[in-house]
Amino acid sequence: MYCHAIDAMGTQKGIARKSIHKNADSILQVKGNQQTLMDDIRKHFEKDVFTEKKDVLEKAGRYHKDLCGEHGRLEK
Repeated sequence: MYCHAIDAMGTQKGIARKSIHKNADSILQVKGNQQTLMDDIRKHFEKDVFTEKKDVLEKAGRYHKDLCGEHGRLEK
């Protein structure tokens, strides 16, 4: 299995297509300026993934939150 995380540069359609074509398990970054896509992803997770409260999911090992303050910005 091929898996990688990639920054915003890799979310360009052509680069993302290559990852999909190679059957890669990828994590692609989505920013707030892609509002429609962000809303669709949020709805998917609220409806189908995080069906219980975060503390219950965390105890079951299904939720983790990490804050990073590198590069002059806060990411979570």
